Amino acid sequence: MALRQYALTASPVNACLPEAPRHPWLVRKNCAHCHQLFLPRHNPQQNYCSQRTCQNKRKYLWRKRKHADDPDYRINKQSTNKKWQRQHTDYWRKYRASHPEYEKRNRQQQRLRDQKHIQGVCKSDASHLAKCDASPPKNNIKSGVYRISPVASGGLAKSDALLVEISYMTTS
Repeated sequence: MALRQYALTASPVNACLPEAPRHPWLVRKNCAHCHQLFLPRHNPQQNYCSQRTCQNKRKYLWRKRKHADDPDYRINKQSTNKKWQRQHTDYWRKYRASHPEYEKRNRQQQRLRDQKHIQGVCKSDASHLAKCDASPPKNNIKSGVYRISPVASGGLAKSDALLVEISYMTTS
């Protein structure tokens, strides 16, 4: 494939760009990321220049839109991630061992989150944890036969939640 060389124009705006070939669809455009002028290479709808940072931004935005709009894409990505996690169960352990600065920073950030929780900044008991349901259960319900009776349905935050009373039933 022969490389084409274009003569530079004397215009200060276009001083660093080659002169556009005489095709009606090739018009200099501003990159949507870095806002520099560029010549679309293959597609007249091209909105990003060929710089690596601009192409990475374009790909990031495409993936973000695809993830938000396409349930199949989202499900496939989740299943692929879970499969990778199952195959690399010791990844984070090895990463933390080989990156002590990461582990140190993470511990410092957790201490700050714990301090905010102690000061009452957080809303719930487990809100400072990564997963709110990760804390151990606080009830002492033992196995047995119980009656579950609805108490009320109004005033709950979740519309599909049911407030119940659990009472122990004697076996007599």
